[in-house]
Amino acid sequence: MSEKKFLKKEAIGFGWETAKANIGFFVLVLLVIWVAQMIFSAPSGYYWGKVYFWSPILSLLNWVVGLFVGLAVIRVTLRFNRGETAEFEDLWMGYPKFLEFLVGSILYGLLVFAGILLLIIPGIYWGVRYQFFGYCIMDRDVGPVEAMKMSGRITRGSWWNLFWLGILEGLVVLLGFLACCVGLFWAVPTAMVAHGYAYVKLAAAEPPAAQQPMAAAPAGAPPAAVPPVEPPAE
Repeated sequence: MSEKKFLKKEAIGFGWETAKANIGFFVLVLLVIWVAQMIFSAPSGYYWGKVYFWSPILSLLNWVVGLFVGLAVIRVTLRFNRGETAEFEDLWMGYPKFLEFLVGSILYGLLVFAGILLLIIPGIYWGVRYQFFGYCIMDRDVGPVEAMKMSGRITRGSWWNLFWLGILEGLVVLLGFLACCVGLFWAVPTAMVAHGYAYVKLAAAEPPAAQQPMAAAPAGAPPAAVPPVEPPAE
C-alpha cells in the first residue's frame, strides 16, 4: 500500500481551526465573491430560466470572474497553509497568473471531459489526479502544461486519499448549507483551507530534482570544462 502523505482528519481539522480563527475575514471574502458572481449570473437570464441575446456574453464574463475567484481562493489558502495571514488584497494579487490559469483550466476541463466520454470513470480519475494544476501555477511559478504534470506527480499514490477528502469537503459544505445557510461561512472556508492543506503536504514530498528541473544543454554544445586537480603539496 502506498504511503499516505496527508491525513484527511488533519486537513479538515486545520481547515476548521483556520476558518474559526479568521471568521471575519472569510465572511467578508465570501460575500464579495458571491456578489461578484451574482452580478453576471443573475442578469444573464439563465439564473431565472430565461435566455436573452446578451446571455452568452454575461455567461462568458461570469466564467472569467470564476477564474479570478479560483486564483483568489488558491492564493488565500496557500498563505494560511504556509503559516501566514491572508489579506483582503490577496483577492486580486493573483491576476499576473491569469493567462496561465486560463490555459490550465481549459486543458484540465478538456481532459476531464474526454475522461467522462470514456465511460465516466477515467474522467473522475483524471479530475482527482490533476486537480492541483492551479496551485502549482500559483505556488511554483510554472506554466500550465508543467503544472498539469506536477499535479500528476504529487498525487501519485494518494488518489483514494484525495477522493475521500473531496467527499468529506462536500459533506462539510452540505452541513453548512443545512444549518440555515449561515453555516456556509464556516463550512466553505473549512473545505477551501483543507484542500490547500492537502496540496502543501503532497507538494512538500516531491523530490527537489522534480521541483526544480535542470535545463538541458543545447544540442552540439561542448561539455563543460572540468578544472584541473592540483597535486597535493609536498
